[in-house]
Amino acid sequence: MPTFFLGLIGIPTIKIAVRAEACSPCGEVPPDIQHVIDRAWSMNQSGGSTNGQSKEQNLKTGPLQGFLPGLDPTVDNVGMSLLPPDNNGLNDVCSAQSGASYNTPSSTYTVVGLSNAYMNAQGQLVAGSPLVSDINCLKAGGSTDYANALEAANAELQKDGRLGVQKVIVLLSDGAANTGQNCTKSTTDPHCTEPCHTAVNDATSYKNASVHLVHHPLRRPVRRPRLPTRTGSNESPAMTPQTAIQDIASPGNYHPDPNPANPASIFQQIAADMTKGTSRLLQ
Repeated sequence: MPTFFLGLIGIPTIKIAVRAEACSPCGEVPPDIQHVIDRAWSMNQSGGSTNGQSKEQNLKTGPLQGFLPGLDPTVDNVGMSLLPPDNNGLNDVCSAQSGASYNTPSSTYTVVGLSNAYMNAQGQLVAGSPLVSDINCLKAGGSTDYANALEAANAELQKDGRLGVQKVIVLLSDGAANTGQNCTKSTTDPHCTEPCHTAVNDATSYKNASVHLVHHPLRRPVRRPRLPTRTGSNESPAMTPQTAIQDIASPGNYHPDPNPANPASIFQQIAADMTKGTSRLLQ
């Protein structure tokens, strides 16, 4: 800038620098979120809720009425992985699964890739989007395999996730893992012999790599020893469902619902935490 009085002593100009930053809130990192949904046969059972809905209905209510509406499609990308997997090449998301789905070569855990197509500019869910339509037509059936589903979710985050954003896995489940893929009684794969421990080990490695994990059980897990796995033996050391799902979640992001009258409310809380930055890493 030109000077007046300073020019009298030989300083005709001075440099002025201006820097402005707009942010709300400042330093927040938007998330890529892979939603992992447990649609095993136990989700087909009645009970576990006081809101008059079946567990299968609550399986859809939480994400569609609580979670997705609380996100911002301009910054939040969301995908979905399922357990049991889709065993017909993304064609049977709306069909109840059988245990055989784990032993099909074409088994697909990630059925919806990361995208912001779930919501329009007016803040309304897009019924015909892959994510919303798949959640709406989910049918319960099959066995529970945390580990392979978590691995598929993490693979999608690494493959299609954006640079410089927080990677998040949100797991909805109601019990303990009891199988993996291609399991028989003679299988030595830890996915089959130690399904809960394998899922916890996976989650630990993801958290160490700065992937954030949020776990919401559809009901309060019962405190009991692990049930036998598909191989016919118990996990060693013994691990309760409560311990497994608590250990999967990042610290402070295990959301048990002691009175599951409204799963949507828990998902509203999770979404609000993310949009306010409390469930995100900050730069």
